[in-house]
Amino acid sequence: MDVEAPKPIEADSKEYTRAPLGSWSTRPGIIVVRDGKVSGIISVGHAGIMGAGNRHTYIVEANLLDGVQAKRKRWDDANQVWQLNVKNTSAEQDSAAAKWAMAQIGKYYNTNFNDIWNRERFYCSQLVWAAYRDTSGSGADLSSSLYGVAIHPYELRDHPNTLVIYRKK
Repeated sequence: MDVEAPKPIEADSKEYTRAPLGSWSTRPGIIVVRDGKVSGIISVGHAGIMGAGNRHTYIVEANLLDGVQAKRKRWDDANQVWQLNVKNTSAEQDSAAAKWAMAQIGKYYNTNFNDIWNRERFYCSQLVWAAYRDTSGSGADLSSSLYGVAIHPYELRDHPNTLVIYRKK
């Protein structure tokens, strides 16, 4: 019988701008959230998920110009970046979420932020949310009603079921 490798355990500090925490992880399924520009009255962040297999160092993300893509980067240009672990999933479930996200590569961007159940198009945080929701079920649902129906990148970061394992600064 294969023994599953334990998930990393780090102190979770939801004080998001206090100080650096942890080190960058390329483990499949780790959620990545970055700060972003302010649009209207809310700060628009961005989210992605670490890939799997030969793309474990890539961030799978959805953006308006490219749709769903895997890009090798760490978002060094961001003022702040967080990596998150989902508390109640196994490393195997995290890897399944990463593989699910990678299977969406090439799909178009979803401009209807309230259409979270669409699986033909994705926006960034919807892709991450769906990767966990569709592979691990409602126990890994990282949505709340904080931003209405839409899934916001900071909703993933702030959810009580996520653990901050890396903070840039």
